[in-house]
Amino acid sequence: MYAVLLRAPIAEIHITHLDETLVFSVAYFDKKKGNSFGEFTEDATLQAFSVLNDYWARLNQTTQEAIFTCYRQIRSLLNLETTNEHTKRNTLDVLQRELRLVTEQLTSYHTYEALKHHVDYYASYYLPDDIPESFEANNRQLTNTLERTYIQSDYKDLVLLSLALRPVAVYWGEYIDKIESVVATEWKELNAYYLLVRSWIYESIPLQRLTSYTQATLEAELTGNKEDYLAPAVIEGIGIDDFPKWLLAQVVVKRVAWVNYTLLDRGNIVKEVYRFLRSKVRNKLTGFKSTVNNKDTELDVTDGSKMSLLESYRARMDLALGEISLAEHTIADPVKLALQLEPTLDLRLLQQALNLRETFHAYPITDVQVRLMQWTVNTILPARMIPYLDKQYIITLLVITAAILYHRGFPSLAVILIAYPIARPNVSILADALIKPSSALIEEVNKLYPYRRKLKPKVNPVLETMERVHRDIQQTNWYTLVPEEWLDSSTTVADSRQYSAQRDLKVVLLKFIVDLNERIKNELPNVYSFPDGSGN
Repeated sequence: MYAVLLRAPIAEIHITHLDETLVFSVAYFDKKKGNSFGEFTEDATLQAFSVLNDYWARLNQTTQEAIFTCYRQIRSLLNLETTNEHTKRNTLDVLQRELRLVTEQLTSYHTYEALKHHVDYYASYYLPDDIPESFEANNRQLTNTLERTYIQSDYKDLVLLSLALRPVAVYWGEYIDKIESVVATEWKELNAYYLLVRSWIYESIPLQRLTSYTQATLEAELTGNKEDYLAPAVIEGIGIDDFPKWLLAQVVVKRVAWVNYTLLDRGNIVKEVYRFLRSKVRNKLTGFKSTVNNKDTELDVTDGSKMSLLESYRARMDLALGEISLAEHTIADPVKLALQLEPTLDLRLLQQALNLRETFHAYPITDVQVRLMQWTVNTILPARMIPYLDKQYIITLLVITAAILYHRGFPSLAVILIAYPIARPNVSILADALIKPSSALIEEVNKLYPYRRKLKPKVNPVLETMERVHRDIQQTNWYTLVPEEWLDSSTTVADSRQYSAQRDLKVVLLKFIVDLNERIKNELPNVYSFPDGSGN
């Protein structure tokens, strides 16, 4: 089994095992001269995989076949095609989830211990003369010197990290090209980086060391007001807390995975990484300037005070990536999460709902479904966090919420949460046939939410939001996937599984809101909150 990098007519990696060859395009990394391949010349393309090929050659046939099987699976996943715009997002979700699983498997055959043993006994790497053996204590007075100094043991770990990344870098380029039409430009490399999230690499000491080096370098290179300096990137969706992770992903995907660590007297990985980071910090930020008036970093506001440039824009990504990872970790134990939300929940109901996740994944998710779920789980997972989760996590939250609402006596809402919209027949409920909420119920909601908008002082924003939710549910029919025992005449036509908004839906929605407040008032005394119509 061996791999070779070919540069003409386009950059490709050919992986061969026995009489079978798989081809992966890496043209993405070769779009600009010296972009990622560095010293990999036309005459020395094998050098890119020389150490890895030797490592593979020393593995037994069973392990080689297992590695090649991973690449077959990856090749098949990357061949998935989308038929229309509607399916692109779902296809990406499937691709990302499955590639994370295969990446976890692939990297398990390239462990830190195994690669270290190979390098120690069968391979070699160039150790630059200017890499110190240890960190000198008298240098500690220099700001960030410790974090920004790679000693010899650190450098070797960086070499091993590069070697461990090389098998994954094989398909990173095609993956990035695949998601380009769905993911914002500045998030492509970060998405590629997160394919490592289930692998040993993601929590490894070499990657942690590179993380601290990247953070320290960023801090050293930043000058002036940090928020204003990073504002162009933030406006494009890269939050201040996220920028170090974004920068790390750039250096891992575009540099560390491709550096040539065998070139004697001609290379220093740390210097190459530093040059790349400095370029990104000093120059790349200007690549975002098209959306920013760079003539002035402050904007006047109506009261005559000043606000920072950053504050004048709403970032598309305002959560730290660590927050998202924590949320995903929480959702990974759905039973624990469900019982936190509803301690009396019937676990049999919960399991019935969880069993529907795989089936539900094939269907679109609507805003109104997510909104109902956000309000229900907000005490554990803030509503604003939900839009940034992968589809698999959102589906888990939807089915958990459905079980909880069914348990709490809201079956008509539960069936909507695990359903998909279908064409509505030419019939509708007449406005005068709808059951209107009682004045007592409306007054109860008004007491819970006494505040009004300046522009609409007479309109309760919660009641207004419920009108929109009612309209969103009513304007279509729904095909529900909930278990048979959840169905009854009050919620759906049992034999067809089609649900349409019932006459008392407005009443149900307001009772749902009141119920939420009753449940949280002991946890949050005298504090009432409600997300706006956008779900934020």
